[in-house]
Amino acid sequence: MGVSLIKTENLVYNPALTTLLSIQVPSDCINSTSKCVFTATYEGSVELCYNDTSNNGALTPSPKGYHIVNERCCRNNSIINLDVPGSQGMAIHCYIPPDMVPNNSPSIHVDSIWVGCVNDTSQLPYYINDLDGDSVVVSITSPLNGSNSGAFNPAPQPSNILTWPIPTGVYSNGFSLTSPFGNGSVVDLLANQQVLNLHSTIQGDFSIGIKLYEYRNNILIGIYNREIQLTFLNCSPSNNTPPNLDPNQGISANQTMFSINEGDTLDFDFGLSDTQNDSVFMIYNGLIFDSNYINPPAYISTLSQQNPANTLHNFYWEAPFNSSFNSPFSFKLYVTDSYCDNNLRIIPFIIYVNSNNTFIENKINQFQIHPNPTTGIVELQGINGSFEVDLYNYAGKHLQSTSRSTIDLSDFPNGIYLLKVAYGDKTQELRVVKENIH
Repeated sequence: MGVSLIKTENLVYNPALTTLLSIQVPSDCINSTSKCVFTATYEGSVELCYNDTSNNGALTPSPKGYHIVNERCCRNNSIINLDVPGSQGMAIHCYIPPDMVPNNSPSIHVDSIWVGCVNDTSQLPYYINDLDGDSVVVSITSPLNGSNSGAFNPAPQPSNILTWPIPTGVYSNGFSLTSPFGNGSVVDLLANQQVLNLHSTIQGDFSIGIKLYEYRNNILIGIYNREIQLTFLNCSPSNNTPPNLDPNQGISANQTMFSINEGDTLDFDFGLSDTQNDSVFMIYNGLIFDSNYINPPAYISTLSQQNPANTLHNFYWEAPFNSSFNSPFSFKLYVTDSYCDNNLRIIPFIIYVNSNNTFIENKINQFQIHPNPTTGIVELQGINGSFEVDLYNYAGKHLQSTSRSTIDLSDFPNGIYLLKVAYGDKTQELRVVKENIH
């Protein structure tokens, strides 16, 4: 399906803005990459308003926003995850909001050419800046294929028809969006750290797409597609493997999935070791460690370190009520060694939490109000986690709702009040007396 274009424009190459990039080697195991990369700037301007034929050709802004597409011929022939890359054109696309929505598009700073090591999980950092303070969501996508570009046509003339939706690049056999580097691919986007963890088991050049969604007040106002090229090199001997879980210290490598009930405690030890006796380093990440997401959160502590190549840790978590609603919970260990290329292994864990009505009933029967009687402020005791409280007078009139454990009755007249506490799928009714004590 094709769509008509409002405006087309040839971008002009500015040689004065062309620079040679210095490619940073990914490992102390190698000295250079043999890659030669230049950045080039193409410039042009387009008046986005269109000529409205229903209004005598007057320039009129679009009320729906604008799709902007830049097309360029053929990628590097060395790219192996796209089929015949030299014949597949490249497209860069963005959607910007209409004129009545003032906006500065977000910028993403990321290496256009990145080099990592085969059989090692390497990190590609990126940085996003939005001058308007809009929220930006990043995702991995397929590269976009230019519909009017291809081999032997490095600067295609703009066409008045654009294929829509913009087609994606055709992957070579054995590669896909979910496996852009073939079998064993890892493309792990950590948005809270603004980093990509990337892993390939084969050497070569690859291409992936990055898409940004820009939101303002939970409304999508912008979409931005770009592409980066990645190179994986053989950096270290194939027998130098990253650290892993040590079955002689706690759980083994195949014990990373757990199932517990609400109210249960998950408490286990795990060891990490490196078969080449390189020093072991670990960090971890997951919402289960965030008290703003789950309370109480989990935590990991270090129990001992027999030597730099062997460490022992403990995972501890008390699953609160209602945690089954957010099940499963996952977290990842990022384990590196001290070898010259800092081999990294990502170890994922997953925890399933089952509902437990007995636990909820036992907890709700422990609720108490103190002080009772009261002259004003009362506190719900014996309660933790998420709950809702509805306050009624003795005539049954609803007075207020709250999720706080402290309730102020100072502005209400003396009398008997009813608190209905919703905890999980259970409700407990408690009575409190408000009176002036002399």
